[in-house]
Amino acid sequence: MVPRGREWWRSYAKGLRDYVVVERFVNGMILRFIIEPVEEGYVHPCTPDDVAYMLELLPVQAVKGPYPLQAVVMRQAPEKESILKGAWGRFCPYVDLGPVTGAVIFLEAAKPYDQMTWGAKLSLESQGEARRMDALLERVPGKGKGRGQSYKFGFAGLRRWVLYHTLIHEVGHWMDYRRLVVWPSERGEIEVSEGIDAYWRRPRTERESFAHRFSDEWRDELSRRHRGIPFAQQLNRARLKDQGVDPSWFAAPSAEEAGAGQPVG
Repeated sequence: MVPRGREWWRSYAKGLRDYVVVERFVNGMILRFIIEPVEEGYVHPCTPDDVAYMLELLPVQAVKGPYPLQAVVMRQAPEKESILKGAWGRFCPYVDLGPVTGAVIFLEAAKPYDQMTWGAKLSLESQGEARRMDALLERVPGKGKGRGQSYKFGFAGLRRWVLYHTLIHEVGHWMDYRRLVVWPSERGEIEVSEGIDAYWRRPRTERESFAHRFSDEWRDELSRRHRGIPFAQQLNRARLKDQGVDPSWFAAPSAEEAGAGQPVG
């Protein structure tokens, strides 16, 4: 069984193994990265410096302010979890992971050469996800009309997807939580507990719609006006080694794949 509900992060806290903690400055504040080693065939799509650079392109409130973002956890999910309930990333407004307590974004290690296939009939939410994949990934040729569509990642595509969509999407959840819970409680309009209950009572589709909209709008803003993305992989091997991190956890298989890949938008 894969744990569900508000306390799903407790299984993550118990499951983190042999992780390394590094720090980066983002908008003048320290953000911690908890990085797990990857298993064979997996890779962390984004380096800590990739994530720090991307976060600095987003609104300052994405990291700073009352009840700030505490960490980004780069996690290697167990194989069973990846099969039964895989995800690119998750947001949790509160975790207690030992080195970090507070709001955290999880980014999951992934297999860079997997493909994603959609059926011919898609829900409205899945149609939106397919449109995002059209912008960020390469279609697999050969699918006939009415038979759905497949996309291939490769390292560059996987990095684009996680960095230019998943990460921004999870920040969108964070911004949604802050506007409904943190900021009203700071102004004394509601009790924190009331805001938390109201936030989780909202339909999942409503929470996801806000995060998708935030991601789509900011990706368009940063790519169409050439205001920061795409950008090449930020991989400082010497610095990572000095901090106890194996650079191969983020390594692309070739120099060409290490670049940002095709443009977005």
